[in-house]
Amino acid sequence: MVPPRVEYANETHFQVLWTSPSTPNGPISFYELLWHQEMGNETTNLTISINEGLSTYIDFECPNLLKGGINYLLYVRAVNERNGTFLYGPFSDSAKATACIMSQGTCNNF
Repeated sequence: MVPPRVEYANETHFQVLWTSPSTPNGPISFYELLWHQEMGNETTNLTISINEGLSTYIDFECPNLLKGGINYLLYVRAVNERNGTFLYGPFSDSAKATACIMSQGTCNNF
């Protein structure tokens, strides 16, 4: 799959958009979005399922807006169901995004 695209709403929200795979393995049941965060010595991975559409909004809790922000890698994959078994496609290449960034009212890709 093509890497997802990120559009920024503000310092703590962005929308992740993606396209359907060019050669799906049957009807798509849902998509999985994985985001990977590294902050200091901590690493967090979170996966969510999206049942409808080709986009989702992500709201980040930012106790403080940070100089440099918090960097994320985002991946998406399609999932099919056949005979009661889920068939997971490969994750896309990553899209990079930054949240919780202190700037002049906007967020920026890095």
